[in-house]
Amino acid sequence: MIIAGYKQHSCTKRVDGVTLKNINIEYSDIPETVDKRLFIPEYSKVYPECWRFRNLPSYALWIRHAENITVENFNCIHPCPTWKKNIILSDVHNISL
Repeated sequence: MIIAGYKQHSCTKRVDGVTLKNINIEYSDIPETVDKRLFIPEYSKVYPECWRFRNLPSYALWIRHAENITVENFNCIHPCPTWKKNIILSDVHNISL
């Protein structure tokens, strides 16, 4: 799941006030594509469709440039060994997990 604001001309446009509640995700037991990106672009000039981000380094939540985020009763199962983290937060303020 992606929650992403963006930076544009040194101004940060944040996603604000999101609540995720009662979510269960279970990945299938299939090999994954290893695509380790060192930099994830902002996509400030286009709508940030999820396919633009390609293979993110988290398998459950990836949140960037956001504030006032609440996550309640969130479960994510990844049955295969993976290099990915379950949650990655970058420039996130006031989050409740």
